[in-house]
Amino acid sequence: ACEDYFGFCITAETAGAVNAAGVGGWASSSNTDCTAWAAAGAARILELPNLLPAGEQKIGVALTRIGAYTGPGTYALATTATGGAMPDQFPAIRVGSRVFNNGEGSAATVTINADGSGSLTASGLVEIDAMQGATPDPNARLDFAMQWTCRGK
Repeated sequence: ACEDYFGFCITAETAGAVNAAGVGGWASSSNTDCTAWAAAGAARILELPNLLPAGEQKIGVALTRIGAYTGPGTYALATTATGGAMPDQFPAIRVGSRVFNNGEGSAATVTINADGSGSLTASGLVEIDAMQGATPDPNARLDFAMQWTCRGK
């Protein structure tokens, strides 16, 4: 569920090595200015909404950012940057006790709308060491989709 006090309402799902889905909220609705968050302007870092562990399989999403955001549109995330810009950061996805992130063959695209809503899709994420639990499966791959609405000021 996404309670009224959250600024972002998020739905997420995974497919591949683990199938999971979750719904939750992020940030305070009273402190989130949706149009200012998504506004066009000089290149800046834009931190995307996180999802605290939600759903039956406890899917969580963190640490995603666009390194040189200039306004609403679609961005293909890249882990290297040119011209002094900050690199983008792929989502870190935790499903249960397993963690997935960028690896060889991974791709991710983010779309930001002027009203602060948006989506993130990632494919081919690889399992990484979660610092607890089982050893990562080197052949495991995860596809991920997340959508959000912004309902702050």
